[in-house]
Amino acid sequence: MLTSKTAIEIQTENEEVWGVAFSHNGREIMGGTYSGGWSRRWQVEDGKVVGTVPSAPKGPVLAAVASKDGRWIVHGDGQVAVVRVATTCKQIFRVKEHAGRVDGVDISPDSTRFASVSADGTLRVFSITTGERLLGPIQHDDWLTAVKFSPSGEYLATASCSSRVQVWDAHTGLQLSDIARSPSGWPNWSHAPIAWSSDSRRLFYVTSDGKVTCHDIFTSDILREWLLLINDSPGYCSVATNGRFIACSTPISLSFWDASSYTRIGLPIEVEGHGGIYGVALSHCDSFFAGGGRGKITVYTLRYILPMNVFVDASIPSHSYLDVVLLFAAYLSPPTHASE
Repeated sequence: MLTSKTAIEIQTENEEVWGVAFSHNGREIMGGTYSGGWSRRWQVEDGKVVGTVPSAPKGPVLAAVASKDGRWIVHGDGQVAVVRVATTCKQIFRVKEHAGRVDGVDISPDSTRFASVSADGTLRVFSITTGERLLGPIQHDDWLTAVKFSPSGEYLATASCSSRVQVWDAHTGLQLSDIARSPSGWPNWSHAPIAWSSDSRRLFYVTSDGKVTCHDIFTSDILREWLLLINDSPGYCSVATNGRFIACSTPISLSFWDASSYTRIGLPIEVEGHGGIYGVALSHCDSFFAGGGRGKITVYTLRYILPMNVFVDASIPSHSYLDVVLLFAAYLSPPTHASE
């Protein structure tokens, strides 16, 4: 059962929150909406507004990501990709190369490059410090909704509205794998249905019929496939930073799965309400994750939800908590409400 200890809820005046990102120290969170751009910063501890974002975007903010070194935030602003300083949200530069809205962004593990994908069907990679284009445009056959660097930084995975997952060499642009899935496609709001295993060999993705598939990108073998819930809608998946488990969420459920045996950890959590999930973020310093939905951002403390053995790793001190990438719905009805 979720309590005020596990989550806080930040109200956003019924706006659909698509892009969310934490500050470098995990103490603040910023939210970008479909209609109103990126306008506010909140304290994670109590949900209070701490300031506005300078040079706030005017277009839809459909994706946002923070760098692992805590220095940068990259987000979409209509057809533009924007780079900001994570500590102040000061805008550094804007990249105006896409001919369609930017639906997906990601930052390389070494925090030197960022990738963007767009409704124009192109993938591009840029220097995060100068904005120089390093790769692309790589043309796809349909609207692109998601992009993800592998943990090694060697590969990029993209997903399109036609349910096509493709893997690319992140430095040369060479196509390494092309996976065609169910013809009905993902809905446009599924902006992150792909995730990498910690060894950069396996790719997890959610199909339009609500299945999670684990694919070996080198052998092209499907290693495992499972259904989230009967009659469930397509959703999101991600792999824990320690590589031990997979988190999968849909508009009506959240579930956790062992990354080696592919067995479920515990029971699914049912999501109350309707409207879906539009964006997620993780902190770099604490075990917080956030889900943006209709009218709110919900911030959860993962260590109060999952068993401790999920986080403990033999290579790190037992008192350390790993930040875990989760794709979670904003409609889990946490009891505390922080007003603007």
